[in-house]
Amino acid sequence: MTDAAVLSGELASVDAADAGSTARTAAHDPGRLSTSRFEARDVGAPVLVQAVPSCSNQDMREESHRVVGLDVRVIWLDPDLAELRVPASNGRFAGTADVYVDHQALPRLAATFAGFPTSPADERDLELGTFDPKFAGGGVQIQVRCSDRSGHVVLRLRFRTDPGMSGGRSETAEFDARTEAAAVDSFAGALGGMRLERGASVRLTLTDEADPEE
Repeated sequence: MTDAAVLSGELASVDAADAGSTARTAAHDPGRLSTSRFEARDVGAPVLVQAVPSCSNQDMREESHRVVGLDVRVIWLDPDLAELRVPASNGRFAGTADVYVDHQALPRLAATFAGFPTSPADERDLELGTFDPKFAGGGVQIQVRCSDRSGHVVLRLRFRTDPGMSGGRSETAEFDARTEAAAVDSFAGALGGMRLERGASVRLTLTDEADPEE
């Protein structure tokens, strides 16, 4: 047998093994075939997890521009952790991030915004995922405050994408959006009653009007 024939046979064996491994991985979790190391807030030491199906960055950008609002959607979960997709747009700017959280993240988010505002000076702040580029997964920060005494609310939204989904570097976005106190209260109630299952989602309705303080 010639050297070329031997090499061809070896390559065919490698390709067959790779194909079998790929098929087994895809059957277990279609769309993602690698693992990522990350640290989930309030979970403890870094853990090794199976990466999960995600849309491309282009799909995420298009999704975030579809509607003026902020969504919280469950896109993957296992017995310990969940991945949330959080797109938002104020009609002028938009951002989207996928974040890893523990199973108590949604109750904490609901509790953070419940009863807002207690006074015109009330401010709430919550971070989901991580803004540390050393760990996989993105981050979302939501800051809520009153803009006046009439129940108008301003959100400062910050997003950081997973560098593994952005060509090795994180993309960031930061912008303000407006809503009403009643909408925040409804959002908190919906989060509190949301079942942690893939595809579950809630929306905070935002407006694209200018901040009355501007």
